[in-house]
Amino acid sequence: MIGLLVAFLLFAIAFFNFTLLKGWLHVHPLDLEYSQAWLQKHRHTTKLTALLTSGSGVVCVLDAMEVVKLFAAP
Repeated sequence: MIGLLVAFLLFAIAFFNFTLLKGWLHVHPLDLEYSQAWLQKHRHTTKLTALLTSGSGVVCVLDAMEVVKLFAAP
């Protein structure tokens, strides 16, 4: 159950980063130029964060569904 909660939080972070990359969400809603400048500066970090969190979310779901035993005691 905790694995699914962690997966949900990771997918929420990934979705937030993907919306920033697509331009659907602005860093500062009242200042579009600032948002575009911020995104240009942090584009690679935002993309890396989105990919890592979505991949980690998939791993947490697989572990919670017991498809993969990553955190099992020997």
